[in-house]
Amino acid sequence: MTKSVSSCIALIIFINLIFAINPAGISDTARFLIFDTFQTINQNDRPINDEIVIIDIDEQALDNLGQWPWSRADIARIVRETSDSGAHAILLDFIFSEPDRTSPSNVLRSWSMFTDTSQIYNQVNMIPDPDTLLSEAILKAGNVVTSFTAISDINTKKPSKKSGFVFIGDNPKTNLRNYLGTVLTLPEIEDKASGNGVVTLDQMVDGVVRRIPLFIRINDELYPSSISETIRTFLNTSSYQIKSNTTAAIGSIGKINSFEAVRIENLNIPLTRTGEIWLRSPKLSSLKTYSAFDLITKKISEKQLKGKIVIFGTSAEGLAQTRATPTNENISGTQIYASAISQILNRDFLIRSDWFRGAELLMAIIASFLFLFVISKSHPVIGAFFSLASILLAGFTANFLFLHFKLLVDAVPLIVSLLTTYILFVTTQFSSNYVQRRQIRSSFERYLSPTVIEQLSRNPDKLKLGGEVKELTVLFCDIRKFTSISEQFSDDPKGLVSLLNRFLTPLTAAILEHEGTVDKYMGDCIMAFWNAPLNVSNHEDNACSAAQEMHKRIATLNNELKSEGRIPLEAGIGINSGIGLVGNVGSNQRFDYSVIGDTVNLAARLEGQSKTYGVPTLISEGIAKNTNPKNFIELDKIRVKGKRNPISIYGFRNDLTNPGKQSL
Repeated sequence: MTKSVSSCIALIIFINLIFAINPAGISDTARFLIFDTFQTINQNDRPINDEIVIIDIDEQALDNLGQWPWSRADIARIVRETSDSGAHAILLDFIFSEPDRTSPSNVLRSWSMFTDTSQIYNQVNMIPDPDTLLSEAILKAGNVVTSFTAISDINTKKPSKKSGFVFIGDNPKTNLRNYLGTVLTLPEIEDKASGNGVVTLDQMVDGVVRRIPLFIRINDELYPSSISETIRTFLNTSSYQIKSNTTAAIGSIGKINSFEAVRIENLNIPLTRTGEIWLRSPKLSSLKTYSAFDLITKKISEKQLKGKIVIFGTSAEGLAQTRATPTNENISGTQIYASAISQILNRDFLIRSDWFRGAELLMAIIASFLFLFVISKSHPVIGAFFSLASILLAGFTANFLFLHFKLLVDAVPLIVSLLTTYILFVTTQFSSNYVQRRQIRSSFERYLSPTVIEQLSRNPDKLKLGGEVKELTVLFCDIRKFTSISEQFSDDPKGLVSLLNRFLTPLTAAILEHEGTVDKYMGDCIMAFWNAPLNVSNHEDNACSAAQEMHKRIATLNNELKSEGRIPLEAGIGINSGIGLVGNVGSNQRFDYSVIGDTVNLAARLEGQSKTYGVPTLISEGIAKNTNPKNFIELDKIRVKGKRNPISIYGFRNDLTNPGKQSL
């Protein structure tokens, strides 16, 4: 297993562990982001139930009927008008927690502070109390739902219950937050209502309403929401049938009773484990909304309200309590309730079961491992396209499940796993290639010219076992009488090494300057070749020029040695050209870039014969024929070991001070 793959496996496990632990709500934030995106791009595909109508206290109503709060007599009039039009259920999305400030008793009390009201006391008290008018209108309508809210402050006020509960399984109230108090509508109004529900909307992580509670726990008792009560009143039933399931609590011996679904008449509503539904955020323009002023002035026909659920609330700026939803930054609670009721009546439920989270993480791990296997075996370009396709497929699949099956599947763990795995894999591969190139440069910069190093660093595949057959020029250079020289350093081995370095360094430089490749150092011997790994034009000429330059640098070194009182050095060089095999020779564990073949053997033999013929450099017939023949003098025909036929050998013309004597 490569380092890149093992690192990616560790990353996949780490990423999914983070999503499982969910530190600082990271997992929830990412999940909600993708769920909100699904709702936004698919918002136009869902209808709003036409049985929902909002009677809105809007700016027009306030301008014509006065500032809020209105007299309860006006509210009673709205209830009567709505009921007389044949509405099947009326939700009052207000909490009338204090007596009407316009009631006769309140007016008399206020007037008595400035004048004697005894003469008009009886007459004023004959005026009906607005709260009484509202309670009577609610009683007569027989289908009004009042509202209250749950608070954390402790009080003993208990909301009036208008419905009963039937449990299939244990009561799941213990799985809900327990509120300690309430703010109620006046008892005389609440008691006359057919339904009474809580309007708390605080199931938010980041200020966005995504889930709507249908039930709430107050002082350890279960109460329905105003949404539940409105639907129950609309369906004309008296109870809720709640189905729950029981699971063992992790890390304890207790059990958790959680919601599964609620049945209202013949309407079955799937719930989250905490008694909520996932909200399908509305398109505000699709909600059927009328101004309260139009209702009071009878501009709304009976047909527009008959058989409907009418929600009486407000969207007026400064009056409405607004929230954010996945598709709306500023929406009133009334509009949220209308959307939730419409969603339930349309059976338009978003499903996210408790087991989804574990399945998503498991799928992310398995898919990421398969993804890693594919990209590790693919060409980088194919891997890039495959990665992009995989990430897009994950997102499109999750959106497809949302659009066609209403499933809230969290693709974020998978997308993040795929993306980070690809980034890490590419990064580690790039780093590995960079290190490989650095190693190539470091290993070869002492043996190859900078041009060759640059070529190899761009094409590291050339550094593999194997080679190619091509025309080459090979040079061998060896110090003569090296044994005698070594005796001078019998008690100073470091001095001998220093001498060799002084000899090999300038000669190596001469080879590299003439585009040669240093094959190896064998003690006091240098082996070099031309025309590999890169093609070198006129490689025979380059080798000959390098040999002559090497002798010049030996002469310079000898001048230094003489001044130091040491024996000067002599070197013999043999050069041959011909067909050879060049490449990486060795084993899988260790190999060298080298040349083998008969051409190499002959160059080595020529170097050995240079001392016999008393010339600095011996050159083969192939070299002489492929370069300018005027630069050479034929010295002899010899039969070298391993060859049947004799071969011609040559020397440089300018090396021979007495050609006749040298030509044997």
